[in-house]
Amino acid sequence: MSSDNTLVYTTFAPRNKQYEELIWEWLISLRHLAKYTGEAVVFNYGIPPKLVKEIESFDVSVVPLPYRDAYTISNYRNIDVIPHLETYGEDYVFTHYDADIWFQKRLTPMFERARGATGVIFATEYNRACRYRGPEEGQRLNYETQDRVGGFIFGGWQAARKQPYIKKLKTMR
Repeated sequence: MSSDNTLVYTTFAPRNKQYEELIWEWLISLRHLAKYTGEAVVFNYGIPPKLVKEIESFDVSVVPLPYRDAYTISNYRNIDVIPHLETYGEDYVFTHYDADIWFQKRLTPMFERARGATGVIFATEYNRACRYRGPEEGQRLNYETQDRVGGFIFGGWQAARKQPYIKKLKTMR
């Protein structure tokens, strides 16, 4: 499978110089270890202009998003990207990776699996001690879901064809 009609993206807001280094690991490993040649986007939550130019030198688009408090980005990133993702063709497959992930091998098998799936594929973290923060009536459903999928659904990676992907993001909104 070629990397045509695929999109790898992340969202990024550099908090400090040390955190800023994460985007380099993401970019270098995406292009050199994963050997991904398809479209890549870094959605920008306040990246300095000099760093934007450096990211773009990796043949990666940088798309500005509205200002968000650093503590709410992990939720808003799923909403703010919707209008941008909707502009892609119906045959696209999207995948989001947190910016602190570095790639170790080709992404082809993941894209093939996502293209064949009827919904969104995601990662689970086993034995994660994540406190439930929703309404009291949803707590039982939360634990039942964790039992059914074998862990806590990890929001730092997900992949799907365009329509199921956007449907999931709109549901999160």
